[in-house]
Amino acid sequence: LTVAVGALSGIVPDCIETYFSLVAEGTLAEGAKLTFRRIPARVRCIDCKAEHELPDFRLRCPTCTSRSVELLSGREAYIESMEIEEKE
Repeated sequence: LTVAVGALSGIVPDCIETYFSLVAEGTLAEGAKLTFRRIPARVRCIDCKAEHELPDFRLRCPTCTSRSVELLSGREAYIESMEIEEKE
């Protein structure tokens, strides 16, 4: 399983791995490998129209320092892909 996790989602991949192994126990998912793809936080400034990846969690335009920004990415949390092998 590949899980996409946004930088501002509040999800900690280590926690997901721990809980996944617990809930998967005794199911077809037991022993499945989890990988994570981090999605950076990106904003568009309402004032200067610049788009930036945020280096930290401050919702502020790095170009003009305006706080009027639109969040373009960073809150995502979803299963991006899943590969299943059939037992013979």
